[in-house]
Amino acid sequence: LIGPPTLVIEPKEDIITKDETILIKGRTDNRIDLTINGENVYVGSNGGFSKDVQLAAGLNVVEVKAINNFGKISKIVRQIFRE
Repeated sequence: LIGPPTLVIEPKEDIITKDETILIKGRTDNRIDLTINGENVYVGSNGGFSKDVQLAAGLNVVEVKAINNFGKISKIVRQIFRE
């Protein structure tokens, strides 16, 4: 009956950038454990979160994972290419 947590992030698709960092932000459910590339990220009481991610030259894979109290997982992977 309990499904995986809601997870919406920006950027909404894979992108190409010249920037050294990218802001990953989004929204999930309340009381969710959220990680970006394995690092814990604070989720506000409204479900909002954001984190700056360092980008290496070339292809970067960014994985955002939300886990609820029942162990259900939602995962979004973005490929960010830094020129």
